[in-house]
Amino acid sequence: MDFCTSAQASQSIDLNTIEERLTAIFSGLRPNHSFKSGLKQRLQNSRIYRRRRELGARLVLAFSFLMLAFLAVALEMFIRGARKL
Repeated sequence: MDFCTSAQASQSIDLNTIEERLTAIFSGLRPNHSFKSGLKQRLQNSRIYRRRRELGARLVLAFSFLMLAFLAVALEMFIRGARKL
């Protein structure tokens, strides 16, 4: 158990060192606007992004139908209850 803990601590220190070095190396670099807009466009046109949007749209549609069905059943039960009084 001590070996795992020390190995994890060692990896954590190594990753922190690498992160600090990369930050120092790339601190002055910033991506320009054309790179960022091109990357955004490529990501939006990617297959996985389109699938995620389609899945989101399907989920919204499914939950909308479920909500409408629930409201219809609740309204029917309310009307039946009001008639009995």
